[in-house]
Amino acid sequence: MQKSYFRNYLSTYFWRVLSLCSGILSLLVVVPIISEDKSILSVYAVCMSITLFLTYSDLGFIESGQKFAAEAYAKNNLNNELKYTGFTLFILIIMIIPYSLLMLILANDTELIFKNISNEHSLLAKKIFYLLAILYPFQFLIQRTTQIILGIRIKIYVQYRIEVPINIIKTLSIFIFIKNGQLQLYNYLLFTFLISIFGGFIILIIIYKFEKYKFLSLIQKIKFDKRTLETTKKLAISSFLLTFGWVLFYELDLFIISRLISFEAVAIYSIAFTFLNFLRSLWNTVFMPFTHRFNHFVTNDSNELKIELLSNIIKYSYPLAFFVTSVLIISSDYFIIYWVGKEYLESVPILNTLILTTFFTFILTPSSYYFISIHNTNYLKKMAYLYPIIFFIGVVILFKYDELSLAYSKLITITIVSSYTMYILYRKIHFIKIVYEWLPIFIAFGVTTYFYKFHLIDKIFVNDTKSTVSLLKFLTINFSYLSLWTIICFIAKRNNILQYLKIKN
Repeated sequence: MQKSYFRNYLSTYFWRVLSLCSGILSLLVVVPIISEDKSILSVYAVCMSITLFLTYSDLGFIESGQKFAAEAYAKNNLNNELKYTGFTLFILIIMIIPYSLLMLILANDTELIFKNISNEHSLLAKKIFYLLAILYPFQFLIQRTTQIILGIRIKIYVQYRIEVPINIIKTLSIFIFIKNGQLQLYNYLLFTFLISIFGGFIILIIIYKFEKYKFLSLIQKIKFDKRTLETTKKLAISSFLLTFGWVLFYELDLFIISRLISFEAVAIYSIAFTFLNFLRSLWNTVFMPFTHRFNHFVTNDSNELKIELLSNIIKYSYPLAFFVTSVLIISSDYFIIYWVGKEYLESVPILNTLILTTFFTFILTPSSYYFISIHNTNYLKKMAYLYPIIFFIGVVILFKYDELSLAYSKLITITIVSSYTMYILYRKIHFIKIVYEWLPIFIAFGVTTYFYKFHLIDKIFVNDTKSTVSLLKFLTINFSYLSLWTIICFIAKRNNILQYLKIKN
């Protein structure tokens, strides 16, 4: 059994960065084209946001099943790994059925979601809902299967290798579906689902050939198993409650706006929300290689190793969170103008607030991995209650700000939840010491960023019209600046960082 996953981490980061670059290409090409018509953007944003509910439909058993499957893999027990993976996929398949039924219901009555929608846009929404009911679940099931198998082995980079060319094809193909200056959105989405399913089959073939994975045995184990249920249900229930709380907190914004504010307001908010989802993907890239690494520690001193891993992840992702959040906020107005145009400048305060919520990811994401790995269901249940309760109280109090109230409430919620998490961990992790350790670099960053913003960015970017060329130039300069400071941090702490990446059982 391999004990060091250093090369796997590097491969994951490398291919995930390329995957993100292909995702950025989609962000730069697809969204601006769709945003030409705010009504179509509203339909697209709401319909596609519903696909996220399938991500949370497993009742917590994917999180729980993966944990036990990863432990079985670490012990080289293939039979148990297949048993937990098969049971997890069984639960997922069962939950896909009500999701598809819900999509069919929405297809037959789009006004359940959209307020004051025209007949033309209602027909478009109906056709998209049929796609989400039939094709998307199939794509999702294949994607989840490959993620579970490769994630357990810390080889998720294999999936990214295929996703990169698939994403590029999906992005560039949009020009084929523009007829007479109008985007045929339904036809484009149909093509993207089909090409994604094709890519999923390629990944399955690679796993079968190079990992010698026993898919026939896995298929035989896709069934209900009472003993497996007993093993996984306690953690699964906690994970489900947390997932349900997270859905109420994070995924309902566009539906709330569509029903309670206006159909047009969805477009303004969705621009900021779309970028927030991309930013979440970026942070998932940073932490993803360690998702299952916590579960690989199964020796007598496993808890000490898990705390060491958690402490190091927090310590070395903290400056990255600070840099990314700061640079994005000071330059968000340029980004919006060059990306979708001045008519979306109302999105800037929403975007800045949502960007601030991602700062705390360096605490919340690795902490959730840790608490799941040690079966701390009490923490997970408390998070499940805190997220939606604080959020909806904030929305009610701040609703006079319209759609901005949702962004404010998200920031307040994340701040309180992060503070509580640090309180729980303060005896294990020295947060004050981490802050002081990076303080000199942060001061230097603050000084240089002042000059970077007012003496470089403001002087270079004087154009105030939507422009792909200006956007690419702007992103390149910002990325270079962030990369410079990331390199400075790495050089300052290179020995410690390299050692942390090589933590072994």
